[in-house]
Amino acid sequence: MQLGSATEDSVTFTWVSSAFATYYESYIRPVTVTRNSSSEFAFVERIPSDAGSATVGSLEPGRSYEVMLLAGSNNETEKIGARIVVTTKSSTDNITEDPGLGLSGSIIAGVSIACVIAFIIIVVVVVVVIRRRRRSTAAVLDRFGGVESLVRTFTSLPRRGSVADAITTLL
Repeated sequence: MQLGSATEDSVTFTWVSSAFATYYESYIRPVTVTRNSSSEFAFVERIPSDAGSATVGSLEPGRSYEVMLLAGSNNETEKIGARIVVTTKSSTDNITEDPGLGLSGSIIAGVSIACVIAFIIIVVVVVVVIRRRRRSTAAVLDRFGGVESLVRTFTSLPRRGSVADAITTLL
C-alpha cells in the first residue's frame, strides 16, 4: 500500500490487489504518540477487490492519519492488514505569520558585533599597556643592577622603608 495523492482534506492510497480477496475495508485514525491496536480505527468504507485505490475525505488540513486496509473474503476480514501513515496538505488557513525581529533584529545583531569588537580592542589595549609597563620597569631595574641589587640595597638600609626609599637611596 502506498500514498497516491494528498489534498487539504483527503488522501488517496493505492495497493496491489490480492487474488484471494473479494473486497477490502479501509479504516482511518488520527496519528497519536503511541501506536495502539486496530480497535481505535474508524471504518471508512468497503471497497471492491479490483478497485486498487481508495480516497478518504473530510480530513483536517496538515494532519497526519494512519490508514489501515484489511482484505476480506466471504464476510471474513483479516485482523492485521496493511497500514500507512499519511498527512494531508496544509492550507493557508492554519499558517501563522512569524513576526520575526525585522529591522530590530538587524540592529540587535549590529550592536552585538560592535560590542564584541569593542571588547577585543579593550583587551588588546590592556595587554599592550601591561607589556609596556613591564618593559619600562625592567629597564629601570636594569639601570640599578636588576632586582637582586635593589633587594640587597633595600635590606642593607639601616631603617626598613619602602621600595621607593630604596630607589631614592640608589639615585
